[in-house]
Order: sequence, then C-alpha cells, then structure tokens
Amino acid sequence: MERRPFGRDWGLSFRMAVCLGLLVVLYLPFYAWLIGFAYFIWGAAVAVLVALGSLVLLALTPYLSELLALSVARVDADADVIDARLRPMVERLCGLADLPLPRLGVMPTDVPNAFSAGRTPKRAVVVVTRGLLERLGDDELEAVLAHELAHVANRDAFVMTIAAAPTMLGRKVLWGFASLPVTAEGAGKKVLAAIALLYFLPLLLVGWIVYAFATLLVMSITRYREYVADCGAALLTGAPEQLMSALQKIADAFPLIPERDLRAVTRMNAFFVLPTGDGADSFEIDPLRMFPTHPPLERRLERLAALARELGRA
Repeated sequence: MERRPFGRDWGLSFRMAVCLGLLVVLYLPFYAWLIGFAYFIWGAAVAVLVALGSLVLLALTPYLSELLALSVARVDADADVIDARLRPMVERLCGLADLPLPRLGVMPTDVPNAFSAGRTPKRAVVVVTRGLLERLGDDELEAVLAHELAHVANRDAFVMTIAAAPTMLGRKVLWGFASLPVTAEGAGKKVLAAIALLYFLPLLLVGWIVYAFATLLVMSITRYREYVADCGAALLTGAPEQLMSALQKIADAFPLIPERDLRAVTRMNAFFVLPTGDGADSFEIDPLRMFPTHPPLERRLERLAALARELGRA
C-alpha cells in the first residue's frame, strides 16, 4: 500500500491544552506560597526577586524539561549505530511525513523501548534503547520510529516533556529525601536523617499528593496520545502489522529482563512506546507505577488490526 503522511489530531491538541491549564492551576498555589514565604522572611525586595526568578524559570521550562528528560534517560549519541541503521530510516520517514530531521540518541539499557522529546519539531529528539535495536527487525524498528515521529508531528512530545518534568523532578526529590536514612553513611547521620524525615513528614505527604495529582494529569493525555501515534505510524508505514509485531516483541521481552533493570527506567514510562510494568503484583506508593500510563496492549492491537483491515492489510 502507498504510504501517506498523518495529519494533526485536534482532539489530542484540545486534551493537551486542558492538561497544561490544569497543571498551571495545580502549581499556582505553590508559586504564591513561595512568594509569600520570601516576603515574610526576607521582605518585599526578596519577594520580588523570587517572583521574577520564578517567571524566568517558567520561561526556561521547555528547555530545562527537555534536558531533564534526556538526563534521566542517560541518552548518549552512538554515532555508529545511528548512522548505520537509524538515520536512513528516520530520513525516509521524515521525508514522507514532511517533518524536519530530529536528533537521534541511544539509551544504554537492555529494556527494549523508545521515546521522543523536544520543544518543537525542529528541536525534537527520538531515542531508542539498545535492547530495542537488538530485538527488532528493520521493518518493526521503522514502525516504532514512525510512532515516535507521530508524537513529534502532533506536538505531544513537547507537551509531555513539559507536563511530565515536574512529576519526574518531584519523584527524584521525594524519593531521594525519603531514602536518606538508608543511603546516609554512618550511624549518626542515619539517625539524623531519620529524625529529619519524621519532622518533615507532613510536608512530604503534601508533596506526594501534589506529585500524584500531577501524574494523573499527565496520564490523562498519555493514553489517548498513544492511540493517535499508533494510527499515525500505521498510516505512515502503510503496514499496521509491523507496529503490532514490534509491540508484541517488546511486551514479550519484559518478563526476561531483571526487575532491577525495569525499575531503573520506570520514571520514563510516560514517554515510552510501551510501559515496562505497572507494579500490579506488589504494593506501590509511586504514582508512576500505580497509575496506567498507556492503554492496554490488547486494545492497541485490536485498533491496529481494525486499521489493517480498513487498509486491506489484514
């Protein structure tokens, strides 16, 4: 079948706008509290500086969010792999989709997956893991790359980068502080860390609640955006069965990966083409593992199969 580019999904655009608006409402009280705290402790001059600094930080959020996502994933540029296998595929797909060529990166993990991030289509980055390169054939890898380019085309890679950055940062801060009694060196430091943890426990609880609500808002668009990207990849490659095969291979590989490696990449689940797991087999307090980031794989495969029949590819 002849390949054809995908158009922008306005239903997804509306959902992303609502999500960003709700995130502003969620974080606005903390912005006001920060300014008020600075005013009562240091005076009006410092409060003005804090307000201006917060606005500057807000303006830099797209850039900083992208850096945060890439640093969390520990992305590197493997020139040999990129030039030999990835770049030709992405160049061909971008030509078909009328998209600028994104930057490419490789995530050094055996967990097969991929994600995209970036402020604009011109500044987008598409990242694949080493595990994905090792397990997928060229047609399946091309389908996954088309899926990520669909995210770029719909600008949801940009919105996800901004929306998920506070949740990733909050997760890092909360879990880092909560683990101090374990990671601190020496019995004295462990005791002090435990006392500090108990003292700030109410603040940690409030922080976890905010983190959980922010995660839920992010999840409100991740499920729908995966359907849209699946459809876009199927239209661009002209072969929905390639993406179906890739998703099945990725899912089949997860039980073979050590749990420690899967947990190490859990924070990227909202970005990944397929989440590594939901922690349903154990008690979890991490919202990124408690809440489903993606629609069920069976449902995605059903939709792709229906699209394949519609395109005459059953």
